Amino acid sequence: AISKEINRDFQLSGLTHILVFSGIHFTTAITFFTTLLRLFCSKRFILNLLTVIIDISIMIMVGFVPSVLRAGFASIALVIVSSLDYSSDSVSVLGMSVIFTGLFNPVALVNAGFILSFFACLGIALFSKRLHFYIITRYRLYNNKVSKIIKAVAVTFSAQIAVIPILCVYFDS
Repeated sequence: AISKEINRDFQLSGLTHILVFSGIHFTTAITFFTTLLRLFCSKRFILNLLTVIIDISIMIMVGFVPSVLRAGFASIALVIVSSLDYSSDSVSVLGMSVIFTGLFNPVALVNAGFILSFFACLGIALFSKRLHFYIITRYRLYNNKVSKIIKAVAVTFSAQIAVIPILCVYFDS
């Protein structure tokens, strides 16, 4: 519902991303709803079932945007893994989300939004803890509040480290 002129202005300023519902928005919404659910229900099976229903509902409302598919299927994969009492790591859950997305919509796997979302998550999974640890120990920043700030910065940089090569390929920059 935005005019072409305003949409062009957002594109030129590089702010188009704030107009879309992306994986981070999905994660924020699902975290909010599951936190509310935990206040009213303590049975794990019911919580997991309601989480999957909310995941699917959000994906339907948004219209199965590729980056939301990645986030939604990652959330569902996490529910499946936790329901089976398996331990999981971020890379495995991310891999399961890619498989689910490929089964649901194979074309989404080559979408730029999906690829950027995937690599940002992969970068966070692979680099953020190491980068956080390196910065904290290298500069002896053992204060708890400072550590939280450094952790947020490490997550942001980790996502960017993994996304930069994709940006260069897709956008020739």
